[in-house]
Amino acid sequence: DCNPTTTSDILRAEELDADRWERVHEHWQDHIDVEASRGRVGPRAAYDGGYVSALESERLPITVEVYANLAEAVERDALDEALADLRFPEDAWLHIHRAWIPRMIADPALSKQVRAAIAAAREK
Repeated sequence: DCNPTTTSDILRAEELDADRWERVHEHWQDHIDVEASRGRVGPRAAYDGGYVSALESERLPITVEVYANLAEAVERDALDEALADLRFPEDAWLHIHRAWIPRMIADPALSKQVRAAIAAAREK
């Protein structure tokens, strides 16, 4: 999902090979799924937040406009193209969306900005 040089550099820095990384990743994904099945969303929220932060530091900040353009692309069934245009991984939307939902719930002004930006994206 990230660029191969970065991935191999990170694995090397953490003294992990690709097979071990897959096992560790699978272990934590299973943990997140089990916790979610018990109604505990903390681990998934932490994972999504970390994913989005890493994506933003590697690619670009996810502003209201970026989020709105992606949300509007979902409506048009054009998400793959929108993600590719931003050079985001194919699975990025799920993490972005799950990270933004609680922010919008907690901040009605942000939610209003997002709705307006989605409406503007529909008019393009």
